[in-house]
Amino acid sequence: MRKKTLDEIKLKDFDEEQFATFVRKLQSTECILFLTVLDSGGFDLAEIEEHQSNQVARIAENRSKMKFEEGRLLIDDLANRVRKLSPQLYVQLVAHLDILSQVLRGTTLYFSQRRAATLSRFRWRIDEKNPQRPSFEEVLTYFAPPLLQSKSLKDPIAMVEGFDYSHFQRFEYEPGTFPQYLQEAVGRKIEGGLNLGKLLNEDKAFVSSHSEPGVQIVDLLVSGFRRVLRAGFADNIKMAELIGGLTVQHERGNWSVHPVTLGRQQFANSHVKTVIGRADRNCRKMMHRP
Repeated sequence: MRKKTLDEIKLKDFDEEQFATFVRKLQSTECILFLTVLDSGGFDLAEIEEHQSNQVARIAENRSKMKFEEGRLLIDDLANRVRKLSPQLYVQLVAHLDILSQVLRGTTLYFSQRRAATLSRFRWRIDEKNPQRPSFEEVLTYFAPPLLQSKSLKDPIAMVEGFDYSHFQRFEYEPGTFPQYLQEAVGRKIEGGLNLGKLLNEDKAFVSSHSEPGVQIVDLLVSGFRRVLRAGFADNIKMAELIGGLTVQHERGNWSVHPVTLGRQQFANSHVKTVIGRADRNCRKMMHRP
């Protein structure tokens, strides 16, 4: 494969063995990969609309807990924004929130055991050629912080005594500054917690993949696993295991490559289940044993 220095490398530029070698070299580094998988062709419109209505209802149910008008207005605004999303954009919202949640929960537990200083900064770089840039930018800026904040209050991010979270503390609210409306939503006084608005929006940018090797690498890996799901390699099992070797073990009962469904829809394709299972079998272990 010959490419000029500024040329962007795509999956089509590799043959299968070259791509396998590329993934093996990534495995020798400390990078980790998070993947969310959706079978968009299998979604039923009625189920999407039901899921969306339920999400709006869960947001709106907090309105009655708000003592102050500011909190009620924030709830109303968020619920209305989610309600107005088209089915396509709502599915994208679900996927984006899932991958962001995976990153937040997975990186904190993984790197607090290995390279704690990694948690001092989160740099969000998104390919500017993404045709859904406006929707993704709104997810990061507006939807993600309150929705993920609410989820973290009900299902806190796992933190283990003895692991090093000192570099992560800069993203926590100062004592006494945790938003009142969130305390009202959960019905108890909260002295501290993660400021997800700061964490998600402090350092984000839409960039050209030509100038960001990291974005090119992610594009290659995502394209590679998409081809695995479509049985596009000569040896899809081997490629699933190789890419899976960059993913991180999830809690018991969840695969390292996270499939997302809406309502009762399930992944019916046996090949998809097989390759996701093989990727999970080869994932990096979450707990570090020196």
